[in-house]
Amino acid sequence: MKDDLRKTGVNSISNVPWGTHFCMFYESKEDLINILVPYFKAGLENNEFCMWVTSEPLKIEDVEKALRLALPNIDVYLEKGQLEIIPYNEWYIIEGEFDSDIVLNGWVNKLNKALDNGFDGLRLTGNTSWLEKDNWNNFVDYEEEVDSILINYPMIAMCTYSIDKCNASEIIEVVNNHEFALVKRQGEWTQFESTKKKKMKEALNDNEQRFAEAKRIFDVLETLPTMICLLTPDYHVKFANRAFRDKFGESEGRYCYDYCFGRTEPCDFCESYKVLETGQPHQWEVKAPDGSIIEAYDFPFTDVDGTPLILEMDVDVTEQRQTQNALKKINETLEEQVKERTQELSKSNIELERSNKELEQFAYVSSHDLQEPLRMVTSFTQLLERRYRNQLDTDADEYIDFIVEGAHRMKYLIDDLLTFSRVSNQTKDFENVDLEIVLNDVLSNLTVSLEESNAIITHDTLPIIMADKSQMGQVFQNLILNAIKFHGSNTPIIDISAHRDEKEWIFAVKDNGIGIEKEYQKQIFEIFKRLHTRNKYPGSGIGLSISKKIIKRHGGHIWVESEPGKGSTFYFTIPIT
Repeated sequence: MKDDLRKTGVNSISNVPWGTHFCMFYESKEDLINILVPYFKAGLENNEFCMWVTSEPLKIEDVEKALRLALPNIDVYLEKGQLEIIPYNEWYIIEGEFDSDIVLNGWVNKLNKALDNGFDGLRLTGNTSWLEKDNWNNFVDYEEEVDSILINYPMIAMCTYSIDKCNASEIIEVVNNHEFALVKRQGEWTQFESTKKKKMKEALNDNEQRFAEAKRIFDVLETLPTMICLLTPDYHVKFANRAFRDKFGESEGRYCYDYCFGRTEPCDFCESYKVLETGQPHQWEVKAPDGSIIEAYDFPFTDVDGTPLILEMDVDVTEQRQTQNALKKINETLEEQVKERTQELSKSNIELERSNKELEQFAYVSSHDLQEPLRMVTSFTQLLERRYRNQLDTDADEYIDFIVEGAHRMKYLIDDLLTFSRVSNQTKDFENVDLEIVLNDVLSNLTVSLEESNAIITHDTLPIIMADKSQMGQVFQNLILNAIKFHGSNTPIIDISAHRDEKEWIFAVKDNGIGIEKEYQKQIFEIFKRLHTRNKYPGSGIGLSISKKIIKRHGGHIWVESEPGKGSTFYFTIPIT
């Protein structure tokens, strides 16, 4: 019934449920008309039987006139018997006396008759201007009884009080006997609740919420897959949820030691009752009669009557334990295999490191030792060219050109190989290096190449880092030369930038050159790997390998992002120390 909301017709009051008992304090008969006419209009239009008990300052003819203005078709409601307007002395005063029982029974009788006639309920009002001081206490008791009874019926009641005839204490009594009151303040009707009613409502809502929460918890408990039970201090099972009953059977009237373990007396291994001694939660593990392993979690609990209880939550961990044991064995096997593999890898790494050092040493010695015989070959070839060119046949001249060109190419290759080997063999300790100075030195060294290609160089302010100054110069020089070499038909535009994150500096050398296809972007860092013929783009193909080796020595890494025809950006990182 409380869910069936009814329109009040009063702007300052929202819809209310059946059983609502409220009041208003008026100053004039206009106040009564302004509130009660829309109040009854809403009731009539919503199939309610309406009863207006009136007294001064409103006479019956005043009420009928005001209602007729608001409801031109009022005669229809009168003919249906849906509206009744009577004076107070035909309702409240019988044989010269106010009898609350007679009045209360009268409202109920009116309601029953209205329901029999097909109306939804009863909407009523009664003015109290007739009330004398010697009847005040009786009427207050009557209002209190109305308030307690009305909530059970499809009725809405608005009681009206002249504010001029009530003192402060009487106003408080009136408000306390109603759900809320309407008072006019600065020309506007305001609704407010009594403290008493508010507290009662809050308490009711609080109880309803507690009941709902308790029911919700019980229903979760019942359907949870975890086994849950409540145990009393004398070993009785007060409650066991469905999961517990599925495991051990019905629990009603049984002792926990009989219920779970089929024993005739308390278990000597039980740890659940420790929570009653300590007042603290407790976790333990036990093996059930069917061989399953149960992990028990016990908590101190209190019944509604204050009786101490134990809330026990049990989890069957048999499969979990079996899985854990199997995983433990697997882990032990894997650890042994990893240990063996690690030892093998360690051996391989030591051998690889020794081999790399030997190769680097070999490359250094070979390239160094080849310098002198190569210089001799080159010198005599050039001498041969100068002395015998055009004195032999054309084939001989061509052969001499091949020898000279090959000797020059071999010299460049040996020089690059020597440089590559020196990255590891001839190194300096790291120091604070100002990369601004390093870059300026590089650009100065590349003046001729930059002028010949009309290259445009821009760069951010570069940081000071811990590094090998000479090797960082090599990296910048190699990347800038590559950008100039592979510029295609565009004027080379090269931008050098740097930014840092929490762990490292990230440098970028961006160009507008021919670009690199994705499948070759890792290959170009391998030694002697070329993507183009020497006739098209000269060089040994070792510059990026040297740069990669230098960056690796500094604890960073290098990579490229590129699209054919859209240029390339070479990135490398240096850790922040």
